[in-house]
Amino acid sequence: MTILISGKDFEVTEAIRLHIDKVVSRKFSKFKKQIIGVQVYLEHVARKDADSKRAKVRFKISMSGHSVVVQSTAHDLYQAIVNASERALRKVRKVKEKRIHASR
Repeated sequence: MTILISGKDFEVTEAIRLHIDKVVSRKFSKFKKQIIGVQVYLEHVARKDADSKRAKVRFKISMSGHSVVVQSTAHDLYQAIVNASERALRKVRKVKEKRIHASR
């Protein structure tokens, strides 16, 4: 499983890379055989100073035959990463369940 991390309008630091790697490896450890690659897009959205949703994270998970895309926004970048990974985990689990039940 390859993890590709890219940022828009800011530099992705080593701490962010380690956090994403830790979250992805821990959350998707059950699905390592089904997942080919994970692409993480980070974006800083600063429209107003009082805007509560400042960080946007998009996960694109490539599976054999499917592609799952999930997006999350939050005030904190680390919280947006965790929220997006939880959403992606639910979607990947749903795709896997559909495959198992469709073949029966």
